[in-house]
Amino acid sequence: MRSRPWLLLVALLVVAGILITLRAQQGEDPSWHSSRSDGPQGTSALVLYAAALGRPASTVEKGFDLPAPPATLFVFDPFTGYSAADAGRLKDWVERGGTLVYADEQLDAQLAQAFGIRKSRGITPSNGTPAVPVFAGVRRVGADTLVSPLAVGPDQAAVFQNGSAALALVAAAGSGRLVVLADPAVFANRFLGRDDNWRLAAELIEAAPAVAIDEFHHDLGNVSGESDWSRQPLGIGLLWAFIAIFAGVALRNRQFGPRVFPGATGERSSAEHVQAVGRLLSRFGARRLALDMALWATRRALLERTGIARDATPEKLAEVLERTSPDVAREWALAQREAYQAAISGSNGLLTRAASRLHALAYPVTPQERIRR
Repeated sequence: MRSRPWLLLVALLVVAGILITLRAQQGEDPSWHSSRSDGPQGTSALVLYAAALGRPASTVEKGFDLPAPPATLFVFDPFTGYSAADAGRLKDWVERGGTLVYADEQLDAQLAQAFGIRKSRGITPSNGTPAVPVFAGVRRVGADTLVSPLAVGPDQAAVFQNGSAALALVAAAGSGRLVVLADPAVFANRFLGRDDNWRLAAELIEAAPAVAIDEFHHDLGNVSGESDWSRQPLGIGLLWAFIAIFAGVALRNRQFGPRVFPGATGERSSAEHVQAVGRLLSRFGARRLALDMALWATRRALLERTGIARDATPEKLAEVLERTSPDVAREWALAQREAYQAAISGSNGLLTRAASRLHALAYPVTPQERIRR
């Protein structure tokens, strides 16, 4: 149960990281053809082109507030999907005299339903020629990409085709007009000056006295746009949730255990150290390793104490100990037997006793130390 607040904190940090990343992407070249991007995939050139043609160009970004019709609204592959309410408002706006230019590789579900747009099966190059002479002077459009062609409905007309595949269609909607393109890259900075793409853009721009581009559905409702995302509703909610969870966790975990007062002096006993290391190695299944290390350390200490070379054999050590210190020799033999028995038995008590005997043999206590203790 205690881990749940921390999981919530991690989730909030992940969401905040996503928002910051999305904000950073505005300076890059987003794949959804943003008018804020000057990269090859951006559509900033379309805004400048509209201004050069004498049409005031604006972006819909602070809220989904559409310009008063008649006007031309460009919608390029929305990064966040349209809601049913937004799609209904847009359809009503078109029927009151607006011109909607919708270019999307993958159709938005709500827009497709509101305007009756469908994709057909298969993939085709986006380069096409006029099927009917709707746009004067436009003989070839495209961006050398592969797209899914459009399915032409009963009240729609294909205006550009690649063979029998429809790449663009037009339809009347009340007093306004709908223009759908299968490939939004036609109006991207990289391809706007290619073939007759610029002529098609000019025809659509000059069809109304004003031009707008939908950026509201490109960037989570402008949560991570030019303004600080922390001042937007979603950002404010995340900040307050972070503060509330952090305060709750801090109050819930005021104490992480009993209080330990400083001031203890003196060294800890060697037996306590041996016991702790023995428990640790035993917990991780390293009983035999612990005993082997203790035997090796004790043997090395005995070699140094007796002055025998370090590469001496165990038999040589036992022989020297028998001549010089019979008591130490007996203790060494007994310690080795206990170590082997502890390794076989798996008993923690035998392990601790064998390790303690080896430690006492390797580092014997002098009479002075006994007096101090």
